[in-house]
Amino acid sequence: MRKIVSALIGAIVLLAGGARADTFPAKGDPGHATIRHLKTVDGERRYLVQPVPGGKGLPVVILLHGGTQDARRIWKQTSLPTLGLEKHFIMVAPDGLDGHWNDGRGSTIAADGPSSADDLAFLDAVIADVVARDGGDPNAVFMAGVSNGGFMTMHFVCSGRYPLRAGANLISTLPVAAQGACHPRRPTPWLSLNGTTDTLIPFDGQPAGARRRGGEQPALLSAEATFDFFATKAGCTGAGESRRLPDLDPRDGSTVLMTEKACPGGGHATRYVVEGGGHITPGLKVGPVIARMVGGANMDVDTGTLLWSFFQARLPEAKGAGEQSPCSDVVSPSWMDKEGQGMTRGILAGIIAGLLIVGGYVAYRADQKDKDTFSIEVGPEGVKVDPAGE
Repeated sequence: MRKIVSALIGAIVLLAGGARADTFPAKGDPGHATIRHLKTVDGERRYLVQPVPGGKGLPVVILLHGGTQDARRIWKQTSLPTLGLEKHFIMVAPDGLDGHWNDGRGSTIAADGPSSADDLAFLDAVIADVVARDGGDPNAVFMAGVSNGGFMTMHFVCSGRYPLRAGANLISTLPVAAQGACHPRRPTPWLSLNGTTDTLIPFDGQPAGARRRGGEQPALLSAEATFDFFATKAGCTGAGESRRLPDLDPRDGSTVLMTEKACPGGGHATRYVVEGGGHITPGLKVGPVIARMVGGANMDVDTGTLLWSFFQARLPEAKGAGEQSPCSDVVSPSWMDKEGQGMTRGILAGIIAGLLIVGGYVAYRADQKDKDTFSIEVGPEGVKVDPAGE
C-alpha cells in the first residue's frame, strides 16, 4: 500500500509538471514560413519570414540562431511564430552562412573557423526588405539572439547601424574587447537571459585564451556585467527590483530570478538569471541526458513569451501609457492564479480526476522515464546536442 501511495504522489507531480509545460505556446513550424532570398556581397543569402496578411506598420521581431544551427531549427525551438500569429507581429529568422554569424569575436566554440561574412550589412538588408514588402514598422524593429546569435545581436546594436526598438542577448555575454567599440544608435531597452551552470558560456565570465574544443576564445564579461553594460547604455542605473518567478516545474532543478530596471527617459532593462540552468533557452523540452550535457534545462518560463512581453511593452504606442511597475513584463499563463503562485482549482481538480484513471498506469511506467530518445550528433566539433547551438 505504501508503494502505491508513493506512486500516486509521484504521478501527481509528473502530471502537474507536464500540464504546466504543456500550457506554453506551441513552437513554430518552419513549413509555414515564407523563404526569402537576398543578393549580398557574400552571395545569395536566405531568411524565413512569417508576414501578417494585410498588415501595415507592424512590429518586426528578428531571432538569430545559435552556432552550427540555421533558421529552420531555431524556428522549431521558439514560440515566437505562434505568438506572431496571435499578436500580429512579423516573425523573421535569418540564416547565418555555414551555420555561424560573424559576431566580432573572431572565433567559434565549434572550432571550425570564424565567419567572414558581412552579417551587419545582411541584417540591414533583411530589415529593409521586411519593412518594404511586409508592412513592417521601421520604428518597431526588435532583435534577439541565442548564443552565437546573441553575440551577433550585441555586435549589431554596438555597431550603431540601425536603431532597434529593443534587443536581447540569450545565453551569451559581451566580449571584453567590445566594450570600448560599442556605440548604439540610440539608447536601446535591453533584455538579458543567462544560466548559472552554462557549460559553454561561463556565467561568471571567461579569461582571454580559454580554449573550447581546441579553439582559443576571447575574454568575455560575466552575465551580470553584460546586463549592467547594456542597462547603462539604455539609460538605466541603480539596482532595480528583483523577484523569483514561480517554480512551475520543481523537477527541473532550476529557478528563475528576474531583475527589472524602469529608467528615466523611457529606458528599460530586464534580466533573467536561470539558477541551475545551462546552455539552453527556458521552455524548450529536452530529455535528462541532454539537460545534463548543457548544464540544466528550465521549464518554469517560456522564452518566446518573455521576449514578446518585453518587446510589446516597448512599442511606440505603449510609450507614455503610464509607468509600469517593475517586474510587470511577465505574462502568467492562463491557468495561474492572480498571484502567480499555483494552479487554479479547476485545473488542479482536473489533474486529480485524471490521476484516478491513469495513476496505476503511471506507477507501472515510472521506471521507464529514463528511456527517452535524444537528438545527439557527433561531428568534427565533438558531441553536439540539438537544442543548444553554440
